[in-house]
Amino acid sequence: MKRLLIFPLLSLASACYAAQSINITGTLHFSKKTISGKVTQAQLQKMSHYKIDGAGQFPQGLSFNKGKHAVSNCASYWQYGLDPQNTYQIAMTGFFITTCDALKYLMQAQPAQHNEVAGTHLNNPQLLGLSLLPIISEDDQQQIKAYQQQGKTMASLIQQKQVKVIPTKKINEITLQYEGMQANYLEIARGDFNHDGYQDILARQVTSAIGGSYRGYAAVLLSRTNKNKALQIMPAPD
Repeated sequence: MKRLLIFPLLSLASACYAAQSINITGTLHFSKKTISGKVTQAQLQKMSHYKIDGAGQFPQGLSFNKGKHAVSNCASYWQYGLDPQNTYQIAMTGFFITTCDALKYLMQAQPAQHNEVAGTHLNNPQLLGLSLLPIISEDDQQQIKAYQQQGKTMASLIQQKQVKVIPTKKINEITLQYEGMQANYLEIARGDFNHDGYQDILARQVTSAIGGSYRGYAAVLLSRTNKNKALQIMPAPD
């Protein structure tokens, strides 16, 4: 199951950005609260204590380490982490991973110096790079590298019916199916989250086996350094 590293406390550069607001273009879901639109750094800090209950599926939080630790919000998630013991718990931890890892990114946001993702929408597969395909093994990674060396693109793989796009009416969401797996991406916000100077698209990623029980969750950054290039998944900050 994918996990993002917990980042250090706000840097001086991002602290300068704290007084400004960041626009959550998608949504963050908490118990009885759905957050969208412009929020301040102070509001983001408060969100770390908002309750997460999996849409009412675990109102008391999730219990780990033989009941010693209860994880019910992002603050406790960051403190204790998650140690799911079964398929149900793995599925439920997705609520924390996608929300809290995204919140950590939002707390680290800086104003971008370059915006090469302006006007892009996730539901346009022509703009997406091959790194967005559901890749869960070394063999998958090697195959993607081979495609890239052959000059293949997302558009060409779709045309050859190696990749299937599941239609959606949302301009900020896409689902890609490839080799018995599928990856869903849903935009959360935009900003410079990895501090490389370029605008990123922060997205929720859910990877799952078609007709199977496997599910993996992450908050990922999509970006590019040139408008002529495809959007790719960027490495998580150290």
